Amino acid sequence: MSDSTFRSVHSNTSVSLTIRNKTNQSVDIFWVNYQGDDIKYASLAPRDEYLIGTYATHPWRARYKSSGQEVNHYVATTASQQIFLVEDETNPPLTSVSLTPLNAFREDKLNNSSQIATWSFNIDFTLYHAGDPGFKYLHVDAHNTRVAASKNGRLHFDQDDKRGYFLEKAEVIMEVRHQNALLVSDGPDTDMGGGSVTSSSTWNVGGDFSISKSPSVGGNAGLTIGRSYSETLTDFVVQNNSTGNKAIHNYLLGATSKVDGGGKMKYSSWRDLFPMDAEGQLTGVRLNDVPALSKSNIPIPSQAIWRLDGDFRGQVQFYIKIRQVLRYCEKTFNVFWVDRDTHSYNRYWWFTRTIDFSEIN
Repeated sequence: MSDSTFRSVHSNTSVSLTIRNKTNQSVDIFWVNYQGDDIKYASLAPRDEYLIGTYATHPWRARYKSSGQEVNHYVATTASQQIFLVEDETNPPLTSVSLTPLNAFREDKLNNSSQIATWSFNIDFTLYHAGDPGFKYLHVDAHNTRVAASKNGRLHFDQDDKRGYFLEKAEVIMEVRHQNALLVSDGPDTDMGGGSVTSSSTWNVGGDFSISKSPSVGGNAGLTIGRSYSETLTDFVVQNNSTGNKAIHNYLLGATSKVDGGGKMKYSSWRDLFPMDAEGQLTGVRLNDVPALSKSNIPIPSQAIWRLDGDFRGQVQFYIKIRQVLRYCEKTFNVFWVDRDTHSYNRYWWFTRTIDFSEIN
């Protein structure tokens, strides 16, 4: 189809034009003649180039060989040596490499108890390369990871006057240790609802490559990397405290239940496990009960994306630490007052891994 407004005008100044295919597909190269018609001159495989003599004002157009859709075009100027880069500015070529995942299981018997805390680690690592040179990305996804205060789902102390050791907090810290690495997205966001939590860590690699911590931004069009999914975290809340280059996610116990069926009670510290109304202060009212997830497996839907320059071919250190805070509470009735006692166990697991960005080109 001819276009009378997009055409060659004259042949007064001869120039040399190198046409370089920067896409990951084969393309056809067309000269646009004086009537605005496309005249095919060459076909280029990915990364091939073509040298031709042309004239100032002469347009050249590239189309995908498979679909005929235009990739982009170029109008020659009066410069003697010119380069026409065939590249899709809306959808930069995207490649990915899945690295060996981390799969590990650990048990930790708590002192002076029969209770065994567990960690089940299932962490996926994916490298992406978008654009030329564009950017490289590391996506880390820990959503199949589980931590449990008790391997069998039962607390060592689960009586009217004693509760322990239940999960009060799980903290996840992830970091890429390199001066040029930039955390561009992580999830989940802060969610104080205490129910279903959506973890979204996505990044749009199209067009302008602008920087934002919000999911699904970064370009007006293009390709999106990362994942979005939901996990049920009943009676737990999430705090996203990410800062700088660190993704920091806290999964906190947010509610307990009255054992007499009196409904849910907000939990913000160990003191909230003790009924301290008039009756609770003067009688042996039982401790509130803790939810199932604070005893057994709680999912850890943490993920994050870091970005480096597209020509980076070095190594970075990835670091992750997961901390369990396990709480014990005891209530003693002394006729006219109630004594409250508590202590906590902190359990840590950390892991470092060398990520080689030369594995993706």
